[in-house]
Amino acid sequence: MESDKVNEENNKEVVLAEYSYKTLHKLIKSGMWKMYCSRDFQIVSVEWSDELRRMVGYQNEEDFPNSECVFFRKSSSG
Repeated sequence: MESDKVNEENNKEVVLAEYSYKTLHKLIKSGMWKMYCSRDFQIVSVEWSDELRRMVGYQNEEDFPNSECVFFRKSSSG
């Protein structure tokens, strides 16, 4: 079916874009993070990479959890 072919092509493009995005961040030694917002621009969730955690002095999700408040709370406290 034509729609299956379109979906397959779209999936390939998404996978390639994600790979390119991650590769770029590795090359420039950037700390990746993602923020998901609702339609009314409220933060729904965030994901901090371990590289970003290391850049700001933490090790992993246990000591720097994926929370929109944790970054602002921890970065403004010291």
